[in-house]
Amino acid sequence: MKNEFEDAMSKRTDEDLQKIVSSQAGDYQPEAVKAAEQEIKKREFVRDKLSKYTDEQILEILKSRKNYQQYEIAAADAQAKKRNLNFNYEEAKAETVINEEIQKLKTDVVNERYPALRFISGVYRLLAWIILIATAIILFYMLSQGGKLNVPFAVGAILIGGILFVTLLAAAEGIKVFIDIEHNTRITAMNSKK
Repeated sequence: MKNEFEDAMSKRTDEDLQKIVSSQAGDYQPEAVKAAEQEIKKREFVRDKLSKYTDEQILEILKSRKNYQQYEIAAADAQAKKRNLNFNYEEAKAETVINEEIQKLKTDVVNERYPALRFISGVYRLLAWIILIATAIILFYMLSQGGKLNVPFAVGAILIGGILFVTLLAAAEGIKVFIDIEHNTRITAMNSKK
């Protein structure tokens, strides 16, 4: 049967546990003292185990605190101090938050920002391809009709259609370039805060 005091003792500090274990009989219930003794043994085991960890493993425990009990973090912190490992939790936490923000910026869904500009860019691109196809159709129609008069019109259609195609495609790409510049500027600003 599980001791009802196990959870409570796992949240106590080492000093509290020592006081409970070394207290006078009757100060604490026997089950509480027994749970405190078990918790001390468990923590000593953890300390021994952590002493065999590499520096990287110790630092990983300190970085990802939410995955460990408070006494495990304290033991890892003691090991880090003993080994003269430099670790500042607040700096690591800030770096983690910044890295998460940068990752969020990098993985922005393409359509989330500037939907109107993206729509206009798409319309320009569509119009460019429609004009190119229409120019090709007009060119083939004029050349199939034959005659000297159709050749200058065909050349004019190629020039006008080509210029419109390139201009509209350039405008569509230009809009995308400005959006990418804004995106890269935000990422650079986040990186500079590190």
